[in-house]
Amino acid sequence: TLLVASNNFGGGIFSHLPIKNSPHAEKLFAAAHSWRFEDAAKMFDIPYMRVEKTEEMEKMFKYESALIEVITSRKENAEIYRKLGERGSAPLTPAKGLPFANPI
Repeated sequence: TLLVASNNFGGGIFSHLPIKNSPHAEKLFAAAHSWRFEDAAKMFDIPYMRVEKTEEMEKMFKYESALIEVITSRKENAEIYRKLGERGSAPLTPAKGLPFANPI
């Protein structure tokens, strides 16, 4: 199982919603941070890969099980999500009963 985590350093989920056009979106919703997922992978002793360019995305499918951190800008989120959806065998949707996380 691959766990793909989009890291846009805060607020990128709002680029999928109409709120993105609000002049107040950045101030009210952008929760900027500098956190990375590498330490989480170490904590659980699972393989980790960081992807910073869309051209690198294909490499992440070489793993059978890993935490893949995809670094994006908030503006790129919707495009990255679309590309992953095209590549995956199933649509990228949250598990039943779980809140919608920030997929790419």
